[in-house]
Amino acid sequence: RDEAWSEGMMERLAETDVQFQIRNSITGVTELREGSLDEFMEGCFESSPAASWLLFDEELLREEPSLTREILVPEEVFGRDLFAEFPAALRPADACLIMGGAGGRSMLHADPWEWIGYNYLLEGSKIWAFADPASAGGVDSIISAYRLESNAWDGASFNVSAGWQSDLDLWKTFGGDVMSARELGSLPEPERAAGLAAALKSAQEHLEKHSSLPLGALRLALQREGDLIIIPPRWWHQTFHLEPSLAVASQYTSEENLPRVLSHMTNWCGADATSPGSPDTTATVPDTTASLSDTSEDAAA
Repeated sequence: RDEAWSEGMMERLAETDVQFQIRNSITGVTELREGSLDEFMEGCFESSPAASWLLFDEELLREEPSLTREILVPEEVFGRDLFAEFPAALRPADACLIMGGAGGRSMLHADPWEWIGYNYLLEGSKIWAFADPASAGGVDSIISAYRLESNAWDGASFNVSAGWQSDLDLWKTFGGDVMSARELGSLPEPERAAGLAAALKSAQEHLEKHSSLPLGALRLALQREGDLIIIPPRWWHQTFHLEPSLAVASQYTSEENLPRVLSHMTNWCGADATSPGSPDTTATVPDTTASLSDTSEDAAA
């Protein structure tokens, strides 16, 4: 089913113009380019940790609502998404298309609204690094966090929420000693699984040696085709693509998480929340990631 969706998406959108980035790990410079989605896909197969390709597009799937309906997690899984009750101008995009080649990686960030996020991987493999903002030592101050207004979907007309971002790149020097995308793609199971487990172990060792964050704050996860990653509200995260990958990301707010979302909005806007009681600002989803110290053991299981 996932392969059919990916093929259908490319058939419909291959010639659509997109904006993507190529990050140079040596200079730290990120170059923005434009081209067709098909041209971007071709570039992904030449991507490497030294010069990595990444696309993050919240508008592309708006052109094909039937594709979006096919891939979003059904309501039976998460319950009713209360963002559907928000005014249309404030409502986050239903689905974001995320594609990248080997070495492609996001910025280290925490999502706006303090929503519950999810990321479904249709093709490829990625490593996720998470950091608990409530960890001792204060993650925000250690990584020099700053706020980033969420103007992707409302044209910067309202900006009633803001995410968090850091210029720290957890994966800047990672990737040179892991199996290449071509090697991974040529391996049958179970050799492929062993190669991915080795990459996860290498990522753990890299962060233990190079990260400025306390090890107790970090969690690692390996995402393979068909895996759904849940992103707890306010948790920092940064991905690293081990090979050309295709994912769809979205978000929701439940009845349990709605007080946190509304509190975020009123705090960011400087409004006086007059609802009785104090909103619960603790995380409302379970910790589904492995601790850094347990990563290797879990990967081998």
